Amino acid sequence: MKLVLGKHIALPSTVLDLTFAVGANRLIVTREGEPALILDATTGKEIAKLPRGAGVGPVDPAGRLAVVGEAGRRVAGRSTSNVSLWDLAKGTKRALLAKNHPGDDLVPQAIGAMRVLGLRQRKDAYSICLFDHAGKKLVEHALGKVPLPFHGALSADERVVVHATFTGAAQLVDTASGKAQKLAGGVLRIGSDHDKGISSLAFDSSGEHVLYVSHGTETVHVWNVRTRKSLAGTWVGERVQDAFFSGGSLVVVSSGTREATAKIHSLATKAKPRVVIVGHSSLLFAAAGDDRHLACVGFTGWDAYAKSGLEIYDLVRGKRAAKIALPGPMKTACSVAACPGKVAVGDLAGGVALFFA
Repeated sequence: MKLVLGKHIALPSTVLDLTFAVGANRLIVTREGEPALILDATTGKEIAKLPRGAGVGPVDPAGRLAVVGEAGRRVAGRSTSNVSLWDLAKGTKRALLAKNHPGDDLVPQAIGAMRVLGLRQRKDAYSICLFDHAGKKLVEHALGKVPLPFHGALSADERVVVHATFTGAAQLVDTASGKAQKLAGGVLRIGSDHDKGISSLAFDSSGEHVLYVSHGTETVHVWNVRTRKSLAGTWVGERVQDAFFSGGSLVVVSSGTREATAKIHSLATKAKPRVVIVGHSSLLFAAAGDDRHLACVGFTGWDAYAKSGLEIYDLVRGKRAAKIALPGPMKTACSVAACPGKVAVGDLAGGVALFFA
């Protein structure tokens, strides 16, 4: 594999997040204090500019739709907002999902091939809402009172939703009947430390497993959907920077004082995990979405041992597949996104570099 720099795009302000969309033909760039941009992911040309203050939420599997939250006016000291579906290919708004206001708040969680999942809070009661891609609400299932904010995820076949509270307690909900079943274990011991809750929640592609990642507690937890029991493995208790499913495996990435590793754990067997050394400490990681490659960028602003180049690792072969230096104007990498054949790196001082493999 050979990496080449396709385009360096100079942008003002810190790049907070990067997302490939529309079959990797679009790149969504979220910036600090500036409107988010939809760029052509090959030429870097601006396709559309989202409203100032708008936040980009989940993107559908085909990468054609995204949820965008737009800030509204303030009511009783709290901000209102509009939640809309946007067509990423055209860069235009498709439909309004909800008008949020104090006491009624919809937070989109995922976009499936057919439906959009949102979690709604009305005062202290919560519910799951499903919309079609035209923005029409199809069904709403009450969840009752939930003590803390939570995350949700939609299975690939859209038959099941998993939702988990801030502390990791989780349930599966049948999207047709609304029947809920608890998942055993997984609760985090965070005490009063409210920056240590779960950060992300996801199904694997088969729908057989669910994981959550807690960046604050450096923890990953996995459940078997069929048995609804926690899955035991050697990753339990390990320090985790991030984790994701890759085929039938769980990949756990972490960076120590001088060395970063990716550990590939089989979910079907009790085989010893494979360990791949993926560079120096304080790295940013992004899975390429092909169940094989991992992009790594040095997080150079916080660690003298981190190196600023971009590296691609082949997790099947256990070797580095490609390496390239970042463009000269980029001083401190702070975000990275990857898809088959493309990698984007964002800079703390502004700017995005597009690389092709």
